[in-house]
Amino acid sequence: MKSPSRPRGWGFLFMATQRKEPGADRPVAEGAALTILQAVRECKREAEDAKRTRLKKNEANVQAYLGQQDWSHKQDGQSREFLPKTPVAVEQWSAFMKRALIQFGQWKSADVAPDYPIKPQDVLDLLDVYLDKIPDGHHKTTTFPLILSEAIKVGLLEALIILKIYGRTVSQRDFYAEPGVRYVTQNLNGQDVTTPVVKHTLKRRERQLWRLCVDVVKPADYFPDPTGRNLYELHQVYRDLHDVEDLAEQGIYDPEVVEQIQQDFADQEEQWKRERRANQDHAPRPSFRKQVQIDEFWGDLLETDGRIAERNIVCAIANDRYLLRPPEPNPLWHGESPFVASPLVRVPGSVWHKAIYDHGAPLNFAENELFNLMLDGGISSVWGIKQLREHWLEDPRQVAGGIPQGITLQVKQEMPADVKVLESVVTGVLPPESMGMFQVVDRQFDGAVYTNDLKLGLFPPKKVLATEVVEASQSQAVTLDGIAADIEHALIAPTLRKAWLTILQNADDLSTQEVVHAIGLRATVMLSRLSPAERFAKLAQGCSFRVHGLSATLARVRDFQKLAALMQMTGSNPLLLQAFVRRFSGDKILTHMLKTLNINPEHIEQDPEEMAMQGQRNQQLMQLMQMGIGAKGGAVQQAESGGEPALPAEINQQTNPLSGMVG
Repeated sequence: MKSPSRPRGWGFLFMATQRKEPGADRPVAEGAALTILQAVRECKREAEDAKRTRLKKNEANVQAYLGQQDWSHKQDGQSREFLPKTPVAVEQWSAFMKRALIQFGQWKSADVAPDYPIKPQDVLDLLDVYLDKIPDGHHKTTTFPLILSEAIKVGLLEALIILKIYGRTVSQRDFYAEPGVRYVTQNLNGQDVTTPVVKHTLKRRERQLWRLCVDVVKPADYFPDPTGRNLYELHQVYRDLHDVEDLAEQGIYDPEVVEQIQQDFADQEEQWKRERRANQDHAPRPSFRKQVQIDEFWGDLLETDGRIAERNIVCAIANDRYLLRPPEPNPLWHGESPFVASPLVRVPGSVWHKAIYDHGAPLNFAENELFNLMLDGGISSVWGIKQLREHWLEDPRQVAGGIPQGITLQVKQEMPADVKVLESVVTGVLPPESMGMFQVVDRQFDGAVYTNDLKLGLFPPKKVLATEVVEASQSQAVTLDGIAADIEHALIAPTLRKAWLTILQNADDLSTQEVVHAIGLRATVMLSRLSPAERFAKLAQGCSFRVHGLSATLARVRDFQKLAALMQMTGSNPLLLQAFVRRFSGDKILTHMLKTLNINPEHIEQDPEEMAMQGQRNQQLMQLMQMGIGAKGGAVQQAESGGEPALPAEINQQTNPLSGMVG
């Protein structure tokens, strides 16, 4: 039995002296029969068994997004069209989320304690420096809103959004001009004169910089504790062998173990699934490009009796056989795993929850079947199937390549008059109920994925009253508010918090120029005087983040709708209009409405020169308004005196209740 007073890691330290070769397996504790490789494999198997059904649904949803469907039951000549309902709706969702973050001003705020060393705006500015330069491959960067847009698509189709927040050193190219001197000989007045000429040569150098990384982890590569008690989290990732060597040079992996990895760990079936999920064709890798599968374990290791062997550790296994990273205490100072996982639609007590398109994708497939049946029926009603009596043709070679439209067939003289050489065969008629059923399925799809024709930029198929549109929008707004609040509080805010703590842990590796540019020289000098531990202790506590981009966008829309309804109601009632003008300021109302639309009033205000010409512009405006009223009055008189009968109806539809008050 494990002694309660034994120091954590003592068993691993003892076993380290017994290692015979790099990467060899070892027991989870002294004298235990369970080894580290066995424990990690069993945890991965448990998590993998719990998500098998979820992965099948994810595969179907991704196929609907990519426009792929199983047409093996179709025969040659039958239609195989795919209606892009799912991809269009997913893009609409993703665009809405991204717009809320990047097009409506500041979407986050920092709340700090009164004695916090730096200002809240400095926290946001320093965080933005690294959120706008997230590594995305070799010498490529991306931004957090783009990452969030991709993560939202994963959450819509695959239920769970998983972000991994960590830091690493990357290479950045710097360019500079190196001066040089060359001598040029010229003939001046019959004499050769040599003069030095300064010539600059463009040089390039690689500079190592620390960068914050935020990766979108695919649900297929994420293996959490299925009980929901968060005992462990596993991340499976495939890396090139040279990338593993670079990480070993940075001290993350054991260099001696990396030297032993020679074989390529390539699962062709898994590679084919990944390429298909990425909407790519299968591309066999060259033999010299070695791939390494790494299983990264975060959490607690248990002994065979169920007690804790090591608490809050991290380890890694390469190619399912090498102990690439021996168990060690969590290297992250905040003491948590680097993962943030959150669904869009929650299922109580579940780890994997459910995806919005779990119900939408099957309806998209059913709609495709109905559409293709109607398309085949329409084609059959036009072209049909023809039967040909070839022996009555004068020259059968006329129809060797098919029977084109408008062709004249020459028949034999002895063919009976009541016989047709070419005759159509009726094969079926398009049922009239098919269109009604198609519309029913289409409406069910829109309801399942919380969208409609108006949100997709389409006109409704039938006349819809304005009250119906408002009622549908308000009903969907309740659901969107709940989803937006979950994304803000359960996904984005924890991501910002872990990103900030990761930056603080690696503050000594930050670029001084970037820090000074973000928070100023005084704050940079103050932070540089603190030791890393003291800096983290002072700044990690007393700072929290609030995200309001999505909810604020929805709130602005509702506020503007309320203001517009208020203005319309008061404008149509003279008594309310008189009281409204007496109590409220029109300038302030207009300014508030512009800010609700996220328009800065200062950008469209008049400058001093335009204000000096205000009197002349008012006269021109009154003349234009009187001309418009006179034109309408003339049109009404023309209609009453026998004009076109359609004009009065058009005038009634376009008449403004306030037009009589303009003068």
